[in-house]
Amino acid sequence: MGIHCEINLKSPRNGVFLSGSVITGEIKYAVDEVTSLKQVTLSLKGIGTLRMKKRSPSRHEKSKVIYRTEKYVNIQQVLLKKANGDGNVEIGSYTTPFKFEIPERIPPSADIFRKQGNHTLRYKVEYFISMKFEKTAFFSFTKRFKKDIKVLSDIIPTLPRDAMIFGERKTLFQPFSSTDSIVNLKSTILSSVVRAGDTIQFEYEIANNSHVTVKSVETKLIELVKSKKSRSHITFTKSVDGTDSKSGSIENGKSQQMITDIRVPEDALTISACNLAERSYAVLITVGLPMPHINFELTIPVEIMLKSDNVVEISGEDAPPSYWDVMCEDKKELEMNKHDLDGE
Repeated sequence: MGIHCEINLKSPRNGVFLSGSVITGEIKYAVDEVTSLKQVTLSLKGIGTLRMKKRSPSRHEKSKVIYRTEKYVNIQQVLLKKANGDGNVEIGSYTTPFKFEIPERIPPSADIFRKQGNHTLRYKVEYFISMKFEKTAFFSFTKRFKKDIKVLSDIIPTLPRDAMIFGERKTLFQPFSSTDSIVNLKSTILSSVVRAGDTIQFEYEIANNSHVTVKSVETKLIELVKSKKSRSHITFTKSVDGTDSKSGSIENGKSQQMITDIRVPEDALTISACNLAERSYAVLITVGLPMPHINFELTIPVEIMLKSDNVVEISGEDAPPSYWDVMCEDKKELEMNKHDLDGE
């Protein structure tokens, strides 16, 4: 008995909607008795929530919890209002088409949970179509119907797309010696901006001018999630599955140069257009050292854009140059930069 409602959407390509695109569909609802309604409203809504918790080490102290919300979309269409008539809906079935335009530069749909030490983070962005029936009777409850939709939004890159050089060095303690014991790490990345499903291409060079043998060199893609506008500066770091690789040992006085690529998962995406939290990515190169020395790392930030299948292709757009093409074109400039790092 009462109101029955069905929200039907025109299926988008790949099952997801893009920011700036249009949602179309129709509402089908039926009433099995004459119903007096104050208002019927159809809405497109987008809401973000962030919950951070720091667990107290003591049972007698309360855990600290931060909870924030943010609205991204709230577009309403009033289908029926009592002021425009008597508000009575007769028995029968009704169909109403609708169309909404999704705003641009909104965060993509997300549901992220991370735990690190005593801290936990839950960040969620959800979009949905809502149908609300407000009844006039005092003791009657408002009926709501909801259909979730997945929205993807691309980023505006801020990192360079040209080849870049990064470097790090570690000075090792060597007792009873006047000679410096140093391990140098240099890496050249082709582009710091890549699309999901594509490949991050880079090379690294280890110069082991120390008195020990470097145990290994590990490379992987990591995900970093942190809240915004929070006193807590904790960053939740997670290794991206299936992106790690490890090379062998490097004896003292030897060097090693490797060309490496990392396949970016198709569901990876940088999140920046949000005031609650952000998700970023980086290539992490870890140089493993024997005890008692501590390993050292080089972090190379990267930005991951939408997968190519979700982006409208531009006719006549040239394919990006290969790794070797870029390396040949920029060889002189990169070598000059390398010499500069050597002179530090």
